[in-house]
Amino acid sequence: MLKLLQLDFDRACSLVIEHLSITPPPVGEVKILAIDGPAGAGKTTMAQALSLSLRNAPIVHMDQLYRGWDDALTPRVASILRDQILTPISQSKTGSYRGWDWLKDREGERVTISGHSHLIVEGVGSAQKVMRPFASTMVWIDIPTHLGLTRVLERDRDKVEDFALFENQMRSWQGREILHFEREETFQSVHLRFSGEAFIPN
Repeated sequence: MLKLLQLDFDRACSLVIEHLSITPPPVGEVKILAIDGPAGAGKTTMAQALSLSLRNAPIVHMDQLYRGWDDALTPRVASILRDQILTPISQSKTGSYRGWDWLKDREGERVTISGHSHLIVEGVGSAQKVMRPFASTMVWIDIPTHLGLTRVLERDRDKVEDFALFENQMRSWQGREILHFEREETFQSVHLRFSGEAFIPN
């Protein structure tokens, strides 16, 4: 059973880079890194830091694959992740997807994933079952539910029109996360686990 490592942010990132460096891609030539865990754990912060360390490796944010709250963590999202991103990237082809404009609640522009030796996929659902045949490294960042909620509310407070509604949506989302992680056996399936309490909020 892997331990939940209590490391500072920089040391955790170094350990991820080390694991990536010694782990070949299961398929193809691109090393794919998945960073999963509850909302507010620090996934986006880690992805951005690792992208810089990996010569600006492209990042796919899972919330750009959702189509609003009701569509998140659905089989449709899993299919998009597998068929439009992971499969073509593993075949050295160009991956792409249509993003989601959360402020306007509608589809955004199509995003093309630039060619690179690495791809980072971060967000809730990034280490689900469809990812596992493709990923060189899968990371879990843990966070207590109350702290994750506090971080997200502070981060997005000025981005939403109805804060009370957003808080209710986030509380509901935290329940859905738990069910998703249990169903996908995410915690048991990753290669590295970190506590996000000492991390910079994402």
